[in-house]
Amino acid sequence: MKKHGFTLIELIVVIAIIAVLAALLIPVMLHFIAKSKIMSSNSAAKDISTAISAAIVELDTAEMRINMLSGSYVYSGDSFEADKTYKIASASKTSTADMQKLIRARVYDHFNQVVKLDSVSFSLNSDGQVLGVGVMRGAYPGSYPIAINFEAYEEHAGSWDADLALTYAMTKTS
Repeated sequence: MKKHGFTLIELIVVIAIIAVLAALLIPVMLHFIAKSKIMSSNSAAKDISTAISAAIVELDTAEMRINMLSGSYVYSGDSFEADKTYKIASASKTSTADMQKLIRARVYDHFNQVVKLDSVSFSLNSDGQVLGVGVMRGAYPGSYPIAINFEAYEEHAGSWDADLALTYAMTKTS
């Protein structure tokens, strides 16, 4: 009489082989997911840098005092949306706070995806040039002009925030 099917030992061996392969592949797949989220955050940081530069050019051509914007800033993504319609009536009577609200409104105009970020940190010099940008999207940091890589992400695992990402971008460029 001919038997059909598999023995219990054959089934256990197949299940064991599948379990070993899964144990090898799952960590690799998790690294790919983390790397792609970091790359996405780096891309967002670059887009924000471009948006800030475009906003500075707009303000400069409107004869606003962009030297008032020199310094480092940390904002939540929501603060950009909150200021999205902010306008200044007279360029000669602007305060630093007015200029900061205006720059957030202009950045939102150029890159409205900024509200999807948890926090944004950037630094400007007195000429209005962007020195660096750091962002956080969930637990994943991004920076520009020097992008955060996976090794740096793991080195500071759990301690990332937009300020640390900005510091990373600025210390690696100098």
